[in-house]
Amino acid sequence: MKKTLKMLLCVAVCMLVMVGCDKSSDGAQEKENVVKTDVKQEVPKVTKEEGKEILQETIEELAQSFDHMEKEHEWGHDKPADIGIVKKELRNTISEEFAQNHLSDLVEVFNASRETDIRVFPVDIEPDVRFIFEQEKEKLKMITLIPANDIGNTAETWKFHFVYENNTWLLDKWEYDLEEDVKLTRKEAERLLHTFEITDVKFIRKDNGNYIFKGNDQFLAVNSATSEVKYDYEEMSTDEDEKIVRQEGTSQTKESNNNSTPVGKEENQINLESSSSNGLSKTKYLDELAVLETQEKNLENLTVTTDIVDGINENYQLWDDRLNEIYGVLKNNMPAVEFEAMKAKQIEWIKLKESRVSAIYNDPNNGTMKLIESADEAYRMTKERCYELVNTYMK
Repeated sequence: MKKTLKMLLCVAVCMLVMVGCDKSSDGAQEKENVVKTDVKQEVPKVTKEEGKEILQETIEELAQSFDHMEKEHEWGHDKPADIGIVKKELRNTISEEFAQNHLSDLVEVFNASRETDIRVFPVDIEPDVRFIFEQEKEKLKMITLIPANDIGNTAETWKFHFVYENNTWLLDKWEYDLEEDVKLTRKEAERLLHTFEITDVKFIRKDNGNYIFKGNDQFLAVNSATSEVKYDYEEMSTDEDEKIVRQEGTSQTKESNNNSTPVGKEENQINLESSSSNGLSKTKYLDELAVLETQEKNLENLTVTTDIVDGINENYQLWDDRLNEIYGVLKNNMPAVEFEAMKAKQIEWIKLKESRVSAIYNDPNNGTMKLIESADEAYRMTKERCYELVNTYMK
């Protein structure tokens, strides 16, 4: 009997030990799982060019996926697209955020496109013309545009947001605005012409809101507000245009030859006031502003927000200095009554600029992009004001 009790006691002890070991093992496994769960995915650093590729590939993937689903499921007039099927098919392309907030609208537009000729996907975006890009950890923000076309569609500004999940970039949000004024820069206008395979483009001047270029043996105008392109532009004197083209070529040659030698700011700038004794010649000052365009800092390869903002501010300062010089020339050459009227308008313009910049900066929906967009607004408005003063008050 005692022997039996001893055996039972030994068995009980062994079972307790085994249970304890199992719990210890389970605890260790839990800790291991916790450690694995806590390991964060490594987010890759994305360059500006890589950002363009991510954007274009995503839009293309959306269009191709819908085309594939339409054929496979025979969607059409009597059989609209099924949002459940779409969500499952796009699980590696869009985030849950996009699925909840944008997918139903996208499917609705897709179904409507079976009846009418409307665009479903922003396949006409031109990131090679305008592309503002920012990465903040696992999030990407991109701004680009769809230029106006010759069938009457107006320009659109598009904003895209991506999020990095499960080792891939997913479309998280998109939005667009129909723009009355896209504020196209000269360089953007030139790049727009390149998308039409117009080669050997030379900038002539800005005239009545149009950037005038020569390319493919013709004069072209790109509207800075609408992005519309006019071919065989005939609003200017051919002899004068050809002269400007030759001057532009000479200027570029000199700049190329001087690249190896540092040049001071004073030497680079054209002093408008020194020539004020020659009168307020619109042609002369427009030519000088065209040269100033070539002195802007190139921001194409910048991806860090602070670098982009610093670059925009440098270009802003370039035009702000020139605006002050133009204002001084007008003050010294205009009749007192006319100058006072112009001065009042200039004060109103300053208030408008400050108001617009402040509105962008204080918009809670802009996030860190407000730094870029507010600086860019100040730069664009100041640059445009230089041309406005010259075109309005000089002859």
